[in-house]
Amino acid sequence: MRTRRCFPVTAVAAGSCTAALFVVLVAGRWDARLTQIASHTSLVTCSLAAALCCGAAARRSSGRLRRPWALLTGTASCRLSGHVRWFYHQAVIVRVHYPSMSDLFWLAALPMAAAALFSFPVPDESGCECRRVLLDSLIVAGSTPMPRL
Repeated sequence: MRTRRCFPVTAVAAGSCTAALFVVLVAGRWDARLTQIASHTSLVTCSLAAALCCGAAARRSSGRLRRPWALLTGTASCRLSGHVRWFYHQAVIVRVHYPSMSDLFWLAALPMAAAALFSFPVPDESGCECRRVLLDSLIVAGSTPMPRL
């Protein structure tokens, strides 16, 4: 019952944050620094939400489903660490390093994401179903945002 109430609340919160960010970024009345801070804050917030949701899914899962969700939790946590580090460099000390520690965190997230996608259990049905799951996994892995190098 708790899960059924949790999803609508989370969806409304995410939608509200997205709408607020859209208004801030489109309004254009703020200077570039405040817009950049709002953008980075939303990245940190979304990464935190992803890590918490994946962690909750890993905690609720059992058997063969626990490992992929745990790997996705690690992926989201690496992305969160990278975004927090980048936010610190952009907003607090206003100094950008290339490459930075945030790049290392973002790069560390990619192998974990691939391992998570390939460790989800595949149904033991026809070969067509297995090919479909593999193709879906490749599409999701290909759409994972790559860090700027």
